[in-house]
Amino acid sequence: MRTVVDASGIQDGSRVLFELSDGNVLYYSDELARKKSDPLCNLPGEWSMDKSDDRYVTNKISVNKVGSNGVMVVATTHFNGRNGYGEINTKILTEFDESLKTSSPKLAGKPEPGKA
Repeated sequence: MRTVVDASGIQDGSRVLFELSDGNVLYYSDELARKKSDPLCNLPGEWSMDKSDDRYVTNKISVNKVGSNGVMVVATTHFNGRNGYGEINTKILTEFDESLKTSSPKLAGKPEPGKA
């Protein structure tokens, strides 16, 4: 069974990211809630968080509005305390929002067979 290990959202609650125990990331948006019966969808694989049982490895995800236009940006961080290596990646969340308008994302409530 998957569990939520971290969540990050815009202050007004219009967008929320949920990091799951298996490394997948679920996305909630008000727009999805208005258009679909299930307001959660799985973000594509490149958005997934690396999972490690190593206590020296940490991963975090956050979403914030940036700049005067309020562009929604997702930041993911990965740090390995054993070797001191880390990285920060950013993606514009609105690009994913635009792709939702033209495609049918996998809904969170419907996991692929054999993946729970």
